[in-house]
Amino acid sequence: MASRFLLVADEGPEEHFPPRFLSQLRNQELRAETNLLLHTKISASPCVAVNWYRNGCKVRPSSGVHKYFDREGNATLAIVDPEGTGGGVEGNYTCVASNEGGENTISVQVTRSEGEQEKEDGYNIFVNAFLLLYITCQFSP
Repeated sequence: MASRFLLVADEGPEEHFPPRFLSQLRNQELRAETNLLLHTKISASPCVAVNWYRNGCKVRPSSGVHKYFDREGNATLAIVDPEGTGGGVEGNYTCVASNEGGENTISVQVTRSEGEQEKEDGYNIFVNAFLLLYITCQFSP
């Protein structure tokens, strides 16, 4: 019995580079009963692992906490009904992106406000509400 095979070694992408953030996070001041949505865009090669931390503790998905990362490099943390998640949402949030080339972080401060809506540099710094869509696709031959 003889076996023959062809071994092809794939060197992968020619260029490897550590993650870099293409969009910045802005500090946010939320009113009571307001959902939190943090979004940034990441570029990296090869693939990147993304983790979110609040006050140094890893944020874990739950019924009110959703983390997303897509092929286009969009990294999103959504906290729906923050009062119902226990502990609120105030704190320092850090997004950590890492791959074989290295690691990069970006942070944002989230605070609560009971006062009137304020403006900072012309931008609305309150996050009022957002819609999460869950789409399931099935393909048939």
